[in-house]
Parts: sequence; structure tokens; C-alpha cells
Amino acid sequence: MKNSKLVWGLVLLGISSPFLKLAAESDKQKYVEVAQVTKGDLDEHLVATGKVSYDRELNLDSKVVSTVTQVFVEVGERVSKGDTLLELDSFTLDSQEALLKKQYDSLDIELSIARGKAQDTERQHQINQTLMTKGLIGKEKLAQSQQALTNANLEVKHISSLLAAKQVQLDEVQGSRRYLTIKAPMDGLIIDLNAVEGENVYPNQMNVDFNFLVSMADNSSVFADVQIDERSLANVHIGQSASVFLASYPDTPIEGKISFIYPTVDKSSQGIRNKVRVELNQNALAGLNFRQNMSCLVKIKLATSKEGTLVPMKAVVEQNDAKFVYVLNGNAVRRQLIQAGESDFQLQRIVSGLSESDKVVVGPMDVLLNLTDGESVRIL
Repeated sequence: MKNSKLVWGLVLLGISSPFLKLAAESDKQKYVEVAQVTKGDLDEHLVATGKVSYDRELNLDSKVVSTVTQVFVEVGERVSKGDTLLELDSFTLDSQEALLKKQYDSLDIELSIARGKAQDTERQHQINQTLMTKGLIGKEKLAQSQQALTNANLEVKHISSLLAAKQVQLDEVQGSRRYLTIKAPMDGLIIDLNAVEGENVYPNQMNVDFNFLVSMADNSSVFADVQIDERSLANVHIGQSASVFLASYPDTPIEGKISFIYPTVDKSSQGIRNKVRVELNQNALAGLNFRQNMSCLVKIKLATSKEGTLVPMKAVVEQNDAKFVYVLNGNAVRRQLIQAGESDFQLQRIVSGLSESDKVVVGPMDVLLNLTDGESVRIL
């Protein structure tokens, strides 16, 4: 009886082993999403990357050593030319002015004394000249009075020059009082603010960004500077429409037009490129959290639509200058090299390599990038 049970157990194990093996292999198969290759129209676009920024940016810093006493603005606030942005404490300038005024008054007294001495010396010299003509004193005595007069006049000039220099210093300190109030030099938007009430500030002699108290931008125009391949320049012209997609809003197109094409090209490891400026429609930016130098994609329409073989752009894998897709072949995938044409961010035109009956893997992305030719898969 025991032998009979053992035999039946071995038989059942032999029968179930292939199924167990298939189940184990099935668990190892990757789940993929697929899409049907289609035929359709696709507008030809030029796609480029770049950065979006305001037309002009100004960084304001302190011209004097002081302390921030009051901050009147916040980041994102719009201001008009002449609006007060910050107030700085006058204590340092008050101290400097008081010291210079004291030094000035002291020099002024010294100058009065020196001038009195010079006048006395001049009178004595005139007396000596009279005595000399009467023969009462000799030439040596007259020469001594002449030298004394010369020295007295030089002392007056020296102190006068010191007094004039001190007046210049006083004027500079008094003139620096205008720097205690930092005002907007133009209409614009506050884009950065480092000023904190009670914080000491110093002149930004090194022109270091984080030392700027306030940064503001002329937000009357916003543009994107993008680099395009020189081979595409013939299809780009001023006034041409473009769609700009901010990195933070990849699904929100912002209308724009090419406003300037830079006259020089940039040579880099990626080839020869030319910079093009696209001016954005400001109304389209309303409600968006826009930031200076934000990355963007720009789509410039080059030609009217035409029918072709299309696949979702996310199905295309690029590796070592080759482009390919994974075509579903039964329960496995086949790596298929393709020649790609234009795209519109969502669809990719396939010039050769696919037919309308094919199905291609479109994701998940982490699975797609790790597939191998001939690998078995399961469809989600």
C-alpha cells in the first residue's frame, strides 16, 4: 500500500513538473504595455531646449556699511520706478560725519592761527624792508624775514589743502546718505530678496550673487533662448510661431514668436549650434510659478502635416546613436532598428523599420530600458 502511494506521488510529480516550471518562468516574465503602430498626420516641428528668463535683470546691493532697518517688498511683488525697497540705518554715517566735522573744525582753527601768523610775519618783513633802506639792518636780517614769510605762507597753503580734503570727505559722507534708501531703478518684479531687518550689510565689492540685497527684473517681456542645429537655420525665421513648455509645466504650452536670431554660432562637442530668442506671450504665463532661468523645451512648427507611420514617442529607445523599438512577437519582443523622422513630443514619425500591423512596447519605462532582444514578456 505504501509502495502504491509512492508510485502515484512520483507520477503526479512528473506530470506537474513542466507546469511548475512554466509557472516559475511566468513569474520571471516582465509585464509591458504595448501600443499599435498607426498611420496619420504629423506636423513637422523643430524641438530644442533652452532657458526662459526676463528681458533684463538688475542686482542691487549696499553702497555703504550699515544695517537694514526696514524692508518694504517681498519676492514676487511688482514695483514701479522710484518705489522704496529698503531703508538702512544712518548710525555709521552719523559717526563718520561727526568725526570728520570735528577734524574739519580743528583744521579750520589751525588755518586761522596760521593766517594770523602769516600776516604778522608779512608786517615784520615790511618793517625790515624799511629798516634795510635806512641802513639800520643788514641783508642777512632781511633774508631771514623773507624766509619766515615764505614758510608762514606755505603753512597756510598746507592747512588749506588739508581742510579742502576734509571737506571732500564730509561731502562724500553726506552724499552717501542717499544710499540709505534703496529705490527701484525701473518698473519690474522682485525676483530675489536677501535683505533681513537688523542684518549688517556691506558694499558688494566682489560682485558675489548671494551678497545682493535685492534682485529685480524687467518683466515687460519674457523670452526663451534656445540652441538649434545650424542645419535647421534655413527653416527658422523671425516672426515664426513657437510653443514653449516650462520644465515645471510640461503639459502647458505657452505661445511665443521668434524675435531674434543671434548672428554668431556656438561650436561645441554637440556640433555647431545657433541661438534663437523666442518672445513669450505674457498672458499665457498668468498663474504659472515662473522663475528666472527655468529650463524649457521649445517646439517650432516647420512644415504642414503629412501622413506617415507613427508610434508613441516613449516607445523609441536611443543607444549609441542608434534608435530602435521593441516589437511584440508572440509572447516575446524583437528589437527593431528604425529610422526616425520628426516628432511632436507625443508621436514619432517612423521613416523605415515598422509596418502598420506591428505593436510596440511603450512601458513601463524602467522595464523598457532593460529589455533584451527575444525576451519573453506578458502584456499588462
